[in-house]
Amino acid sequence: GDLSLEFKLYYRLYGIYTEWNDLVNSKKYAEKSMETAIKSGNKNDLSNAYSAMATVYTYQYQTSKEEADFQAILDYCEKAATLYTEFPGQVDGYTYTIARNNKAYYLLEYAPKMTPEIRNEIEYNLKESLSIAQKLPQAQVTQAGSLGMLSNLAKQDGNWDKAEQYMFQAYSVLLTQDPIYYHIMTRVANELSEIYEYKGDLKKALEFQRKVTEYKALLFNQSE
Repeated sequence: GDLSLEFKLYYRLYGIYTEWNDLVNSKKYAEKSMETAIKSGNKNDLSNAYSAMATVYTYQYQTSKEEADFQAILDYCEKAATLYTEFPGQVDGYTYTIARNNKAYYLLEYAPKMTPEIRNEIEYNLKESLSIAQKLPQAQVTQAGSLGMLSNLAKQDGNWDKAEQYMFQAYSVLLTQDPIYYHIMTRVANELSEIYEYKGDLKKALEFQRKVTEYKALLFNQSE
């Protein structure tokens, strides 16, 4: 009879089955999470459940390649995000920024072709995410994710200076995290090393490659 606890259990089961690549049970418990959140009226839980459903449909789309599954991904992402503005104060800022980041990522990853409309939608979602994440404590990873995708877009444009700018901003933001997430720092430092190598700045490329080695060692020590 405790809908809040019921939601947490279903949502945890969704996460476990997703990690195990069990699509049938992943979808089953994402749906149960959504149904429970609708019953309870908790809009933050419902936003998280919609994001879970979007994730489920990414796995389904990878197999089916059906337009309907791709559209379901985007629809659930948008439902997750719009609850933030529809019900002010009832959806956490972290929940909102993740929903917007997810939609941008799925468009980048799964859109059949990069059209100007899709590009605008990606940028809109990333800027929305950043506008909120920058005001939140401990949202550095989300900010870095948005900045990393903006860097990716800049590389697609052939604008390597802008790509460097976004990625270095992501790196600087992550340095303010306490504790520092070394597995993410490793990826960002490696990306910066590749950008500098492409630009012909071998000194900086080597500097960040050394940082990759350093962060890997720190991550190993941290996990012991």
